[in-house]
Amino acid sequence: MFRLYKYMKKRMLVLACLCLVFPTATCMAAEENVEKICEEDEYVLLSCGDNYAEIYDRDGNRIGQCRAYLDEFRSACTVKNNEIVVYSDGISITAFSMSKLENILDFPSEENNIQAFGSVCLVSDQTVRSFSLYDDQGALLYQSGENMWREGEYAYENLAVLDSGYLLGMSLCNEENAAPENGPVWVSKDGSESRQITDASLISAFSDGRVSGFGDMLLINDWTSGLISLYDLDGNLLMDSLNGTVYPYSDNMTGYSNNAGIIMVMQDEDNVRTFYDRNLDICGTAEVTDNVYPGYCNGFLEGLTYEELGGLACDGFVLYNGESWQPLAKVEGGYQVYADGKLQFVPLSSEETLYTLNDAYLTAGFTEEGNYYERLKKRSTGETVEESRWNEDGSVTFSLGKGYCIISRYFQSGEEYSVSSVIYDNNREECFRLETAQCQVWKNGYLLLNRGVYTGITDRNGNWVIKTTGNWSE
Repeated sequence: MFRLYKYMKKRMLVLACLCLVFPTATCMAAEENVEKICEEDEYVLLSCGDNYAEIYDRDGNRIGQCRAYLDEFRSACTVKNNEIVVYSDGISITAFSMSKLENILDFPSEENNIQAFGSVCLVSDQTVRSFSLYDDQGALLYQSGENMWREGEYAYENLAVLDSGYLLGMSLCNEENAAPENGPVWVSKDGSESRQITDASLISAFSDGRVSGFGDMLLINDWTSGLISLYDLDGNLLMDSLNGTVYPYSDNMTGYSNNAGIIMVMQDEDNVRTFYDRNLDICGTAEVTDNVYPGYCNGFLEGLTYEELGGLACDGFVLYNGESWQPLAKVEGGYQVYADGKLQFVPLSSEETLYTLNDAYLTAGFTEEGNYYERLKKRSTGETVEESRWNEDGSVTFSLGKGYCIISRYFQSGEEYSVSSVIYDNNREECFRLETAQCQVWKNGYLLLNRGVYTGITDRNGNWVIKTTGNWSE
């Protein structure tokens, strides 16, 4: 149960009364300095049961509803405000446009399939074996002819995002390739131009689903050798047989990565990795120390040196405020972390590995007698607040958000399983506690809760900002 806090001042009485009439989110929007629940180009989808989701803007105002694959385990997410969300109930398939806040497409699922790629979606008609491309306004950008693959073949939608447009078509789930005239098509972003790809190697690769975009080039992955090659749209080979990878952009709801790569990494015979940007200019080199590809996040790549890290090489990333991964460099006595636009020193022993961080706390992993544990520590003093000690009775986990930390205790008695959580602010003052509710870190100092019949976002004191009723808990 939540502890109730009297935080409303007498001068806020009128606003408090309005909260009784209008949704809590209305009160949030009335305060100018209140943190937003998502970024400027995002909306929040909040599950309300039966695969329906309420749509909220960053001020907490409900602006619509759509079908979405959300449940009690993934009860909320953010989506870009130009994204397309696809849903199928086995009878019909819908494409919902976040920019229009309405369904833009609705087809019988028996004859059609739709796959969203960010702000466009590719539709295949299995009856006449054709495909079409739509933008987030529902406008038709491209329509293929019929019989684009042979009857009886299983084909699925495939699309590579390029700087100049899209490469789209159908990939086949067999060892045979589509005929050249049925290969992929390049379509401009506005749909005003299109042209058929005629190069046999590109057609073969696309048919196998091995093509993705890299700037305005095509990256082909050879599944047999594991090597990659780069071609232009005319089939001219630009780089061949690279032992490397591409670091892509990605979105939120669809889990789709448009593969318009940021940096390509290759390993040569001298045990050196070379990093290329989207213009194929070398932007750095690093010696290979293991067979694991370096991590990439927020414009930082492991192995390269950065001014933001004081001229040190990036050694990895730390989860900051439970929201974003920030680069770090290991130094004597701890770590240098670049977060909030500044370099921050985090003291830590050499036996500890930095996991997560906020302004007041950090979590660090350590090994003891062959077992791996985690510590919650105060940043200011290095004092250990608590350690996770797993045993047959249960375990403890720590989560850090902006301005708070969550200590969750998991208990097991026979087949019964329960969890309780306490939320503390940065001064180690208890904000509230939960006995039978699920609690997760959300953006900008908020929390995501599933409590009883409700799911929603609260402030760190447990006050609802937005909430809906989920049928799974009734």
